[in-house]
Amino acid sequence: MVAPAVLADPTPAQTARRRPDSGGRNDALVSDAFFAFNIASIVGNFAGGGLARHFRYRRAIAFMFVGLAASIFGAFVVPRAFAALAWFWLPLGGFFGGVFGLFTMYPPPLFPILLRTTGAGFCYNIGRIAAAVASVVFGWFVPVGNFRGALLCVSALALAAAVRSWWLPGTEATTSPASGAPHINFAMRVG
Repeated sequence: MVAPAVLADPTPAQTARRRPDSGGRNDALVSDAFFAFNIASIVGNFAGGGLARHFRYRRAIAFMFVGLAASIFGAFVVPRAFAALAWFWLPLGGFFGGVFGLFTMYPPPLFPILLRTTGAGFCYNIGRIAAAVASVVFGWFVPVGNFRGALLCVSALALAAAVRSWWLPGTEATTSPASGAPHINFAMRVG
């Protein structure tokens, strides 16, 4: 049974679907495209893990970032209606957004537990601050309702991350020459 409070206070999505002044948007299309983006993101997270297992983390991260940059750039380099973005470009961007799932799998072999948890918490919180600042700064530079320029800048950031990921430390396990015990190779090589 549905609680009376839920019926009395509809969600914004329910209100938008009933609202006659929605500006001609097809709210069902928005909802379905958001669902497709999220499903593609889940598939992308698993695909990123499979790529990392097969090609190692550095190559998988670089490939996923190149795909993310290409999908964002391809979606917004020319003006497109939302319907044109909904079924190809948004799911493609969601799939390659699976690179962010690799971030939680890459550090464990590199660092001890305490350092890893402290570093991950620090990085995620710095990322939140950077995202908040970037939201305000990009908001100043784009016309209201037109985010193409800002999203093209985001694609350039993803491409820069792909280039930088080639210099991430490797996670290949080797044997220590001194003790014969397995350890992680921290060599900074490409490949």
